[in-house]
Amino acid sequence: MSRADPIAPLLEEVEKERRKKAIKSRIARISLAWFMILLMIGWVSKYAYRLI
Repeated sequence: MSRADPIAPLLEEVEKERRKKAIKSRIARISLAWFMILLMIGWVSKYAYRLI
């Protein structure tokens, strides 16, 4: 092998994929949290409107 560390490019690629996956996971979690917040606001406002 001509490289000092032949596995280095593979490790870099794995690290890039891990970063992309972490970012997508974070975005999905935040999106789900906002969706749940909107559902809860809708649910509470529906019942609060009935009580008024």
